[in-house]
Amino acid sequence: YSRKKPWRKKNRFQGKHFQARQHMKKILNQLKKENPEKYQQLMALKRHNPNKYYAHLRQILHKKQRWSKLQKKDPELYNLIKKERQYNQKLRRLVVKIRRLENSEEKGAERSELAQKVHQLLGKLFDIRHQMRTREVVHLEKQLLRKKELLKRRLQKKEKIIERQKQKLIGVEEDEEW
Repeated sequence: YSRKKPWRKKNRFQGKHFQARQHMKKILNQLKKENPEKYQQLMALKRHNPNKYYAHLRQILHKKQRWSKLQKKDPELYNLIKKERQYNQKLRRLVVKIRRLENSEEKGAERSELAQKVHQLLGKLFDIRHQMRTREVVHLEKQLLRKKELLKRRLQKKEKIIERQKQKLIGVEEDEEW
């Protein structure tokens, strides 16, 4: 005997599972546009090993979430890291092309042209990494200044801090407290 409960209508467009599936579809569509090779690899993984596929998809989701947080928190750093990743991808592709070319004379001109492009990309990567390291040094200098200021204030309050710790260790009568 099953009785329908009209007040408990299920809406298939609500709930965590539906939202998660929609989010996964959105990520897959984005991946298909941005990186078709990786998308194809992921689809092959889905056919061969669904458990690994879903685990990999969850990892991608977490990375996307971290990226969006970084983009909101520090857009300049986000752009630097994005450029660095793009240049690294281009660099890997160029290196693979160069290695596939034989050392024959007719391919030598093409090889040297690709080597020049590699040199330019390495220069751009160096500049980006230098900017990132400079930002890190500035951040560390600010932290150091804050720590020094904290040390100064603690030194000025030395007697008060010692007295408070002594009271904690000895124990204070209730009537002596505020």
